[in-house]
Amino acid sequence: MARGKRQELRWLFFSCLLPLASCLGCGAAAVAPTPTPAPTEQEIAQRAVDKLGSLTSFHFELSTDTGGKPLGTSSFSLVSATGDAARPDKLSASVQASVGGFLAAVSYVSAGGKHYMTDPFSKQWIEVPPQFNTIAVFSPESGASAVVKNLQSLKKQPKEALDGVDSYHLSGSAPGDALQPLLGASAPSQLKADVWIGTADFLTRRITLTGPILEGEPDNTVRTLKLSKFNEPVSIEAPTPGAKAS
Repeated sequence: MARGKRQELRWLFFSCLLPLASCLGCGAAAVAPTPTPAPTEQEIAQRAVDKLGSLTSFHFELSTDTGGKPLGTSSFSLVSATGDAARPDKLSASVQASVGGFLAAVSYVSAGGKHYMTDPFSKQWIEVPPQFNTIAVFSPESGASAVVKNLQSLKKQPKEALDGVDSYHLSGSAPGDALQPLLGASAPSQLKADVWIGTADFLTRRITLTGPILEGEPDNTVRTLKLSKFNEPVSIEAPTPGAKAS
């Protein structure tokens, strides 16, 4: 009888534990993790500014689309530029510009506080004065980070994938002098602005500014700045004045 009683008590003990274990398991499954709140437009823009300020180098592509209409009537209009920028003061680019209505392709280098450009006819390197300092558009005070920092009336658009990178798309407006360091002119009014920023790394992939800046440009003129190859090694050396570009 004593043995049977002990066995009965053992089964009673286990039968009491089983519902408790079951409840514990249910309780653990029912606790859901607190979702991370989505960043606001201002938070996305600020993190993008911080990231741009920490870069050591990047590749850039600047283009102008006038919808097939003639370029502005100013004596000098930058049409496109492709190259690399490296902190603190180096930039190398292939530039296409409209000079007095004629398209000219030149190379440009900024290094060691001096600025060089190839003569469009002889292709020889010449030193140019500081007003040709196109690296200004890539500086923290007046460059891509300044454009993002000064965006106004920001609004989130649906996320997009740029070159396989999931990106936030913010739209808003930018001050008319956003590209003044590069173009030497300011828009008469604010420009429509769009910026694409990586959702994982908050690196700015693309900026577009819509609106006329130079005299005679159509209202739908779009300037696009694409950034890539972040922090990759870049070798930029000052050329020898008088030497022909390779």
